[in-house]
Amino acid sequence: MLCAWCDDEATVYLVSDVDSHRSADAACDEHDAMWGKLYRRSVPIRRYAVVDLRSTPSVDLTRDASRGTVA
Repeated sequence: MLCAWCDDEATVYLVSDVDSHRSADAACDEHDAMWGKLYRRSVPIRRYAVVDLRSTPSVDLTRDASRGTVA
């Protein structure tokens, strides 16, 4: 997600009030500080971990006699 003003990586959504048709603009930290006070609130953008499903699992998925069966 890119900042609406400078195309840097966005860190927050700036959510406007009802009068502005309930829009949300993505903003970087700099533009959040600059324009965030004009919006109703600033909501952090959650970053998700990147998981490579092609790699081998780090968890042993075999039977463990002491704990029962692990799927």
